[in-house]
Amino acid sequence: MLSVLLAFAAGAALQNEGVNSARDAYSVCLREYLRAQLNAEAQPAAFEAALPNQCGDRANGFRAAMVARDGRNASTRAQAEEDARMTMEDIRANMIERYRGEYADAHPEPQQAPAQATAPQTAATTPQPAPATPQ
Repeated sequence: MLSVLLAFAAGAALQNEGVNSARDAYSVCLREYLRAQLNAEAQPAAFEAALPNQCGDRANGFRAAMVARDGRNASTRAQAEEDARMTMEDIRANMIERYRGEYADAHPEPQQAPAQATAPQTAATTPQPAPATPQ
């Protein structure tokens, strides 16, 4: 019985190893792209628009590893594809959030000068009603 459990655990670890190494390769590639774009001072919107088209070979490898693992775990092909799509969207969303934060840190918004307070009116500057004229 123990040998069956150990064999099962070893098989699960091997299945996840392929996915983990593919995920790491994809994430490293995206981080390298993030660094290059920060160095080029690309606007966050431009980074976000271009990100899905980066690291295509590693993205395909990661997707394939996830689909293969999920297929071995009795998932349907459609479920496996959806899981891979959602996982990759999460990774890209994290990269976008990270880029925006690092870009904002490197390009702080200029501080606006505080509005000048108006001096309080004193009796000398406050208009007084004209004295009544005797009748």
